[in-house]
Amino acid sequence: MRWSFFVFLFVGLAHMSATGFSQGNSGTLFISNPPAALKSRAAADNQKSVIRILEIEYTSLRTDIPIHEDKIRSNIRSKTGDLFSINVVDEDIKHLYQTGDFQNVQICASEMRSDDGENGVRLTVLVDPKLRVEGVDIKRKREDGGLDDHLALKKVDLLNLQFKEADRSSKEVSLSSPPGDQNHKVTKSGDILSPEKLHWDAQAMEKLYKEKGYYDVRIDVKEEYLKDGKAAVTFEILEGMRGFIKKVRILGNHEVSEMDLLKVINLKPNEFSDMSAQSDLYDELILKDDVELIKNLYLNRGFIDVSVRASIDIRNPIHNEPATGSPSNVGPKDKTIDLILCYKIEEGQRYGVSRISVSGNTFFSEGDILKELRNNSKGVEVFDPIRLKFVHSDGLTRGRAFSVNGLQASMEILQEMYGRMGFREVRVEWKTEPSEKKGELDVHFKIVEGEKLFVDKVIICGNTITKDEVIRREILLKPGDVFSTELERSSKKKIERLNLFSSVSTWAEETDSPNQQKLIFSVLEKPEDITFGAGLSFLWSERSDRELFRISFFPVIVIVTGPKQFADWKGRFIKSIFQSGSDGKLKN
Repeated sequence: MRWSFFVFLFVGLAHMSATGFSQGNSGTLFISNPPAALKSRAAADNQKSVIRILEIEYTSLRTDIPIHEDKIRSNIRSKTGDLFSINVVDEDIKHLYQTGDFQNVQICASEMRSDDGENGVRLTVLVDPKLRVEGVDIKRKREDGGLDDHLALKKVDLLNLQFKEADRSSKEVSLSSPPGDQNHKVTKSGDILSPEKLHWDAQAMEKLYKEKGYYDVRIDVKEEYLKDGKAAVTFEILEGMRGFIKKVRILGNHEVSEMDLLKVINLKPNEFSDMSAQSDLYDELILKDDVELIKNLYLNRGFIDVSVRASIDIRNPIHNEPATGSPSNVGPKDKTIDLILCYKIEEGQRYGVSRISVSGNTFFSEGDILKELRNNSKGVEVFDPIRLKFVHSDGLTRGRAFSVNGLQASMEILQEMYGRMGFREVRVEWKTEPSEKKGELDVHFKIVEGEKLFVDKVIICGNTITKDEVIRREILLKPGDVFSTELERSSKKKIERLNLFSSVSTWAEETDSPNQQKLIFSVLEKPEDITFGAGLSFLWSERSDRELFRISFFPVIVIVTGPKQFADWKGRFIKSIFQSGSDGKLKN
């Protein structure tokens, strides 16, 4: 009775990256359970320790796409006459994926007997070739379902789009950004056809349309399979109309006035904003930012449970819509619609600060820390991560409303307090807990002081014209001093006031001593220049803040200005002339 055994190696991945096989996706091995007769025969063959590959055949899972057997042979190690090895076959699968030409690879091994009676295996290599894009087109989809080329945006701009790195939260990046490299171009002729990539192409086009005010744009991707493993791609765009915000409704705001809310948002009728910039054109990304700005306003007034939702309603019929049955010269860009932007706010409880406590402090007492928080809480400069700029905020105070910027200000006060005494690596952590009284919070700061640091040496770099001593005399720290962050900032400001440098930066570097650090001042000098100005309007250079001399002949005045060094030299030169004259011939 004839026996047989089967070894199946199968790897089927619907979406492989264009660069090849992912090491995280390995082949899966399936071995059938042979009957007793098969086991005994296999055991006899194992004693011989010889199972050879007698034949290799190549098959495409797509009959319409020819495969190149020579390329497959050159990328696998298994050869006719070699000993059969599961490990080698597994590596062959990986190598075929790495070519980037296949989206699915299977290798099956089955028993066969050669003409001379030798038992061995036949390898069947089944591949699913990837399609190549023959052409990419973009069509406007009309309301009647037809297609035309009358796009509101330029087709070339859509085809040359690039994916930009998301600047939103990490959660949004992972959900709305294509995997891998964050800078892609839209699919073009010659690329491997990837349904996943086409999805991100359509997302990028939709984003561009929404930035132009087309709030309800929809894009469908159609794939047409051609001969010889090629495909044509068409993006069908249902553009809709450009929306303009004509009214903003705010519901649920009881503790914050509507005018205060309108001041923080960007998307609103032009009557509420600077007329130099258009603010009423609908933009989905701006709307998301505005929702966060409203939340941020409430969070800084003690409403830490606030919820904000935004919706869009249509206010009026379509503008510039032609009458039924009449010819139309109205282009896609001319069709607009008025929108009503509605915010629904659930303010929640307003929380105040009941108690402030600290722990982890050994250098300062708790009383000194709380006193510092009280006395220096006004107008602290902090960075607002929602508004993306520095703002001034008061620190947290007992009996007043809790705010996120106030919390940040209190942390800045503590870091500055320790930084003045050399604890430049201090870390401040915080937590809030509900107080016994409803609507009140207890705020606790945990301080990790670190080590008190001293200045090892002061290093100046970047100056090629200005001498070190000119910069060093402005520095308030010297080797051996307590490494005060306050004096470091003051020194930086003094150097900037010299008006010799376009930028000044400072940082610290570790040394072999555990409590000593180097203080580095890096400067970028302004370019040397001499600038001439004539007439009633004078041109002054960025660096030339000293007048060297002037020539007056009505109605023109010529003023020559230059760097401070030239002005100082001019003064010394004139002074030396008068001194020599008073001692010599001029005296006579």
